[in-house]
Amino acid sequence: MTFMLLLVVGLSSLLLFIGTLVMKGFVLNIFGASFSSYECGFMTMMNFKNFYTLQFFIIGLSFMLFDLEILLFLPFIYSESGNSSSIYWALFFLFFVSYLLVYELSMNVMSHW
Repeated sequence: MTFMLLLVVGLSSLLLFIGTLVMKGFVLNIFGASFSSYECGFMTMMNFKNFYTLQFFIIGLSFMLFDLEILLFLPFIYSESGNSSSIYWALFFLFFVSYLLVYELSMNVMSHW
């Protein structure tokens, strides 16, 4: 019983130590070879640090926000209570989301489509 406890504590502390080393950057980077020069001595011609453009992030955030707003709107659709105030709030929310979409389109956020 004590052997298992010592084994679990030892492995946990070892994993914690390795995790802190990785977080501090003492372990070699997996993609370190792509940032160094080639074997022949020439430097790389492309910068691999910027994988995505700003437009990609804007589109991703827009889709994520509108999907979350749709998820917030779904309980109003499936609610069985015919409470008129909840219907008004749902309509207000739907018009607000529509207004935000029109505002984004008018500000040319998605102009590269």
